[in-house]
Amino acid sequence: MVSMFMNLSACIMGPPVEGLPKEQLWPPIIVMDQIEPSEVREGFTEVLPGDQCSMKRFRIGQVMDKNTSDVLYTRWFVDWSGRDASEFPITSGVVQPNGDSEIRNAGDIFNKQALEFEFLVNQYVSDFHEGAVHTITFVIGDRVLGEKNISFLDTDEGAEGQFDIYQWNVKFTSAGLCDEEVTQ
Repeated sequence: MVSMFMNLSACIMGPPVEGLPKEQLWPPIIVMDQIEPSEVREGFTEVLPGDQCSMKRFRIGQVMDKNTSDVLYTRWFVDWSGRDASEFPITSGVVQPNGDSEIRNAGDIFNKQALEFEFLVNQYVSDFHEGAVHTITFVIGDRVLGEKNISFLDTDEGAEGQFDIYQWNVKFTSAGLCDEEVTQ
């Protein structure tokens, strides 16, 4: 009887349980026809006479992400080389999921800070003489973009994060000095 009990106490192993398939990772995509300013002449978004003392708004109106539950992270750079990890962004933000929608709008109050940048010319650059060229760069990724670590731009096969970039080339068309009163 004891030997029969020993034989019946064996553990029955089932087939291995496989995890759920991973969701396809899609990059966030900047919707090109929603970018402001969109006027480009000879490769430049030109700053008109008198604008060197005022703000110029740069706006990514919409981004799309097929991974609807992804939180998206943004960075805005002025004159960013794209290579130096020590370059800090001028500003950064977070774009929250929008339910089941793939589209995220700058018009949403929660996304406005992440998708718009007000460029006060004399605050961010000192060289705004006629012909001076500067860049405004927007980066959006689907993982946290570290302040000093820009490895999110990793383009190696199988990289965990996905990103998209848009850059404006700004060429000043007039020279002039800004009033000391203009600070914001």
